[in-house]
Amino acid sequence: MVCLALSAFALTAAARRGDDGRDIARSTGVGVRSGLVAGSRLPGNDKSDFPRLVQDARFTGGDRVGYGAAAFGKRLAYVESQGVPGGSGDGAVVVQTLSSDSNGVSAWSGDADSASAPAGSVRIAAPAAVSGFGYQVALNDQYVVVGAKWSQEVLVFDLSGSLVRTIGAPADSDRYEVDNFGESLALDGNSLVIGAPNSTVDDVDDAGMGFVVDLSDAASVPTPLLAPKGDASIVEGALAGQTVAVHGGSVALGAPGQERTVAGVDSLTGGVQLFSGSGFVRDLNVDKAQGSYPAANASTARAGLGRSLAFSSDGGQVLAGDPSWDSSTQWAEQRGVVYRFNVADGSVNSTLKGKEGAQYFGSSVAVGDAPDGRDTVFVGYRDGAGAGRVAGYAVPAKGSEAQRATFQPLDAAGEDGFGSLGLLGGALVANTFTENGIGYRNLLVSARGGVYHFGTPIPLKLSKSADHTEGSRVFPGQRLTYTLTAVNPNRGAVETVLADDLSGVLPYSQSGTVDNVKVSTDPAGAAPGAPVVDVDAARLTWKGAVPGESAQGPGKVTVTYSVTVLRSQDASYYQGSIENTFVSDYSQDEPKTSNGLGRIEVNKRLLAVSSDGALTPVTEGSSVAFGQRYVYEVTVSNPLPADAIADPVDVTVSDDMHDVADDASVESASLVGDSPIGVVTWNDASSPGKVVWKGTLDKGQQAVVRIQVTTYPADHSPAGDHKLINQAMNNRGPDSVSVKNDVSSVDLGKGAFGSATSSEGVSSVRKGKDLFYRVTYRNSTGVTVYDASLKDDLSGVLGSAGKPMDLSAVSSVTNHKVAAPTFDEASGVLSWSDSSGVAPGETVTVSYRVTVKSDAHSGSSLVNGVQSPQSGQRPTTRVNVQGMDPVSHLPFTGGSHVLWLVLALILGVFLVSAGYAANRYTSRR
Repeated sequence: MVCLALSAFALTAAARRGDDGRDIARSTGVGVRSGLVAGSRLPGNDKSDFPRLVQDARFTGGDRVGYGAAAFGKRLAYVESQGVPGGSGDGAVVVQTLSSDSNGVSAWSGDADSASAPAGSVRIAAPAAVSGFGYQVALNDQYVVVGAKWSQEVLVFDLSGSLVRTIGAPADSDRYEVDNFGESLALDGNSLVIGAPNSTVDDVDDAGMGFVVDLSDAASVPTPLLAPKGDASIVEGALAGQTVAVHGGSVALGAPGQERTVAGVDSLTGGVQLFSGSGFVRDLNVDKAQGSYPAANASTARAGLGRSLAFSSDGGQVLAGDPSWDSSTQWAEQRGVVYRFNVADGSVNSTLKGKEGAQYFGSSVAVGDAPDGRDTVFVGYRDGAGAGRVAGYAVPAKGSEAQRATFQPLDAAGEDGFGSLGLLGGALVANTFTENGIGYRNLLVSARGGVYHFGTPIPLKLSKSADHTEGSRVFPGQRLTYTLTAVNPNRGAVETVLADDLSGVLPYSQSGTVDNVKVSTDPAGAAPGAPVVDVDAARLTWKGAVPGESAQGPGKVTVTYSVTVLRSQDASYYQGSIENTFVSDYSQDEPKTSNGLGRIEVNKRLLAVSSDGALTPVTEGSSVAFGQRYVYEVTVSNPLPADAIADPVDVTVSDDMHDVADDASVESASLVGDSPIGVVTWNDASSPGKVVWKGTLDKGQQAVVRIQVTTYPADHSPAGDHKLINQAMNNRGPDSVSVKNDVSSVDLGKGAFGSATSSEGVSSVRKGKDLFYRVTYRNSTGVTVYDASLKDDLSGVLGSAGKPMDLSAVSSVTNHKVAAPTFDEASGVLSWSDSSGVAPGETVTVSYRVTVKSDAHSGSSLVNGVQSPQSGQRPTTRVNVQGMDPVSHLPFTGGSHVLWLVLALILGVFLVSAGYAANRYTSRR
């Protein structure tokens, strides 16, 4: 079967070099393919130097079916049965036609392996008086030519099977007596070459000869093809004309029975006679210095050079098989060789040799054209077990090369004589035709039980799928598994290279490559080779044979691999899509998968909690205060629109609180909303120190988690690093921003003043006087402080002064009325607290006055200090008491009963002093 609706594919020049020529069981081989690119591919006209061919039809007949075969364009002809010696009116030839259905899929009429082979078979039976009908057949675009060697004639039919003319053997001449005329045939255009290998030439029995006839001239008669009289090729038993070949004006006659002396021994070497038109050009002979040949009298069935013949596609070379040649210096077995002679000068261009173990190599040979200056050469041989095989080569214009492929039939029964029926009969035919710009190649191979057709296979059917819906969004961390399938609708296996372009996959792979790569075949057979992942080339390739159809249906190869979607912090990354295309060097299909990227968005912010529970956003990077309540709000959302193709996705968001907990107590974590989604945990055994939310979000859904924290007081021990740092980690998209806030003190100030309006502080105070205190609470953090408070310990003041009076608190912000301070006589502590919110930069001044007791001790100090949970500062004041104490109060006086004594003593001293002064004044006068 071939397909009429194909496309093209491209290979790099390196790909044309081919592989190691390994055998391909029951199929054909191709060279190594690389550099596959997406784009149109045309299997029939591909750039490979060796064509894909698979068995697509089998034709059966009598016990000598296939002893002759031919092909031209969309037709093939083969011998169904041969007329037996002495019989007449027996034997038949069948012409089959390649037909296309409405889908462009073609099939051969008469296919024995098809239950629905199309009509079109033409059976040409031997006319009643003809004997030996069906010893060979030839075909062109007008005629079917059949040899009938027992009746010494060749019959020409049109394509419908009607007899056009009969060509009888020419009358004997003074140089030859014709025998077995029509045993071999070759047709190129209208040039028909007829072999008569048992003809006597120059009185030499079975020397053999040939004839050429122009079919375009109905009156033309066979023109003899003879070597010059006395030529070395005219020897008894040479059988020249047992095989024939023609290309343009060049004609070759094989003489496989020719004997020559090699190393002093009469040996069967064979030979070839070369003609131009009907004129002899030269003999083509073996190189006696290479290998060895069977002795002429050996009893083993044998045939020498010329057992098979074919011209190269350009006619510049003759390929001649010598199946009895041995590679050793002492002949022991029929290994075989094929010579490539240059038509121009008869020199040997190169030789083709079979693999180790091959026998009777060269028993048949056929040439088909191939691209880039090469010929596709097919050679029949037998393997070590005696089974028939056909070797394939892609031969350059000069030089030789290793075997590319091995052909064998799908059924083991067909191996008997496949491609190498024996000394007589059998066929190996290659041809190429073009239709609608598509090149098709045919290979016909005879076996003992039928004729096998190998043709350009139907292209593989490729499909590709992912375990996520096509076009749907996939999220980071999700596994994406691809399944690549190549289905082979042909009966035989098709060697191919499958490639999946990973250039649109690897940038989105978490590991930078793919994993879990597997391959399987159906039906299962020998373990297929492993796919190869080339990260540098961004390509996954698999090379091997896709099995042919079985009773269970078409054969197929399935390749699977997986990739874990990468998670990126770059928002632009999620604008991309994971795309890749699956191609084969033998399919026009280019299945593609595409999955856009989805992401879960996680937003996080810090909120301050007011006295009434209201939440106010804290500016990112702002410092926060000690001893305050805050809330971390984490919003987890799936931003995909409703019309996006996406399944609900499982999400895990983890918020590590370790860099918060050293400066704040984490009190709770809870979900917010009327219909909260998911589950949140704090400090779970599996996630210590973390808040973890898990849930499933569909398109447009979101979950909100709030984490309650309270910063420690400034004097908390052990002290933290005074930094709140945390970030919500998101397994399905970018992490949240890292929320960073320093914890800083409010500024406390304190002073003692001589008056309520004075701005100049005092360090001493007289007894009985008023002392005015002012305490300042300045919010130097970046957030409003809702739990503002301070305490002023007056226990070091109250021993020398009265309790505080005129207590007040005034904000620096106009119209912001703050709470008044209070005094607790029992503890001697003045307290101030306010929950109305002290804004950043706002200062609250707490004022009060005390009166120094009149009996306060001079030199004593009034000492007090202020502290606040929001500040690490501890400002203090020290004011000394000034003034003389009454004697009665002095510890050494003994009490108030000596007061008058002291006064009298002072008065006496004054009087004495005054009298002394007056006396001195009088004396001077």
